[in-house]
Amino acid sequence: MKTTTWEEIEAEKRQKLEELKNTPLEERLPALVEKMIGIVRGDTGGSEVYADMLLSMMPNSDHKVDIGHWCYKADSGDFQTMLELMGNYNNDLIWKYEKLVWPYREELLEYLGIES
Repeated sequence: MKTTTWEEIEAEKRQKLEELKNTPLEERLPALVEKMIGIVRGDTGGSEVYADMLLSMMPNSDHKVDIGHWCYKADSGDFQTMLELMGNYNNDLIWKYEKLVWPYREELLEYLGIES
């Protein structure tokens, strides 16, 4: 049986993040939104913060999220992708993000107990 060291785990994690960064953000968004919706629907410990994040990143949204708490709850790849989206907020990617999330908007609001 091979034992994995903490250093090997950290190196693998860094490698995966580098691979993620090398994939264009536009290509990562559809899979990320589907993953986040799946987490919300799974009603896990992170579901509420994922629903908050999905809604808060929509253009012209007044929905707020505690980014520090979300960072703590989120997968590092999810956090990296959303962080990059925040950095590209003034270009067309945010509108593509909205187009991906909009079909789930009512479901997310209902999950959070918010009237639309």
